[in-house]
Amino acid sequence: MTHAEDIYFFSHAVLQQAAYQLLPPSVRAQLHEVTTGLLTNLPEPPAADIALHARLAQEGVTQFDDRLLKLERHWVRQAGEAAEAAYRIQDALRFYERLTEIVAAGTSDHIRVRCKIIDLLMQLDRTAEALPLADKAVVDARQLNDVRLEATALSALGAAVRDGTRNAESVDYFRSSVSLFRKTDDEAGLAKALLGLAGSLWTKGQLGTAEHAATEACTIADRSADTKTRASAWMNRLGIVLHAQRFEEAESLIAKLAIIVGDTPDPALRMRLHAFRGYAMDVMGHPAEARSDYDKTIELASEIGNKAEVARSQTNLASLDANEMRYAQARARHVEAERVARELGDLRIAAYACAGQAAIDEALGDYRSSLERYYAAIRIGQKLGMNVILPAWSISAGLTHAELGDWDAATELLLKYRGNQHLGLEAGRLSALAVFESQSGNTPRGIELAQQARDILPDDYEIGDPLPRQWVERASKLLD
Repeated sequence: MTHAEDIYFFSHAVLQQAAYQLLPPSVRAQLHEVTTGLLTNLPEPPAADIALHARLAQEGVTQFDDRLLKLERHWVRQAGEAAEAAYRIQDALRFYERLTEIVAAGTSDHIRVRCKIIDLLMQLDRTAEALPLADKAVVDARQLNDVRLEATALSALGAAVRDGTRNAESVDYFRSSVSLFRKTDDEAGLAKALLGLAGSLWTKGQLGTAEHAATEACTIADRSADTKTRASAWMNRLGIVLHAQRFEEAESLIAKLAIIVGDTPDPALRMRLHAFRGYAMDVMGHPAEARSDYDKTIELASEIGNKAEVARSQTNLASLDANEMRYAQARARHVEAERVARELGDLRIAAYACAGQAAIDEALGDYRSSLERYYAAIRIGQKLGMNVILPAWSISAGLTHAELGDWDAATELLLKYRGNQHLGLEAGRLSALAVFESQSGNTPRGIELAQQARDILPDDYEIGDPLPRQWVERASKLLD
């Protein structure tokens, strides 16, 4: 079968104004003839487009035809939607960015495409780029007095400001979006806004309200005939349940997702299911099952050409390898994932691969190499605005500086960031500062910090990462 994005790649080369006009008429005619053949092979051949290219193949043209630009708008949109459906985020982003160049600025269509771009940027953690686009989209949508469009733009803005520090704003934007969507018949948009609201409420610690929003989103999605819409909603609900460590309920949701997806012939959706189920099994402490799902994810991602998902799954497998102390294999996976991610321009995956390499070096006691890799991850995180994960990487770098005896750099990072979402890391941060205060002659302050570190950890809590664990053990001696 000929794919829409494949035809777009070909048509785009044909329809570029400068290149097209420089070609001899005979070559232009030949290109139109080939394009006609490609269009004819589509499952639903577009008769009008075929007729136009067939005529141009016979007549040739001497000037760039506006009708060709209209065709490009059609095919680039089709290509973007096809790439998005296959979770090929980078490809979809490129197509939609091209579409904004050839769609009239300020129109509803233009703003709608920009909202798609914002969503894709947020999936890549490129917050710094998404935020100004989202602000402008809301302003432009309000000027058009289009309720659905304003709701869509507010939802995009809510996602863009959910960076760990502006969650209150994010909740307000999502609530406004939900309120506007309720005035329309766009149930898919309402479900998506509710899921966004749930995520922001969850980040703020309002768990009950978050779950209520997610449950309503799933109820709405279940009325949809679209399998992908239903699956997406329940995957988001599963994510919330996993974070709450309600693993028995998570098992039932995984079973429900298997029923929803069923034997769908869509490899992209099956890939998404295996990726999410692999993550769930990983979180629930079932490494063998997680590994099997990640392997299946890679197989399906390779089938549809989703290199980014292959790289992401490789980083997940690398973490499993590292937990089993197969460090050489883990490092090889992370290095390859970083290479592919940088090649694709997907810096989010590259950042996680760098952090994974840093953790391996840390476990092996190669602290200088670990520090270099942490800073590689931090630089990317700062560039993209990955403000949720940045504190964890920065604290890890601070603990590494402390291990190397560089207390100036260590205290700068350890005093600037908090690791409240990672108990072991936060305990390590407090413990390292406790040791520093004690060594600096302020023993009472050191004891106070060491006690804080002990108090935040549940009695049965085990710190997996070596450096935080070592600092907690050192600080505990101040309390003996």
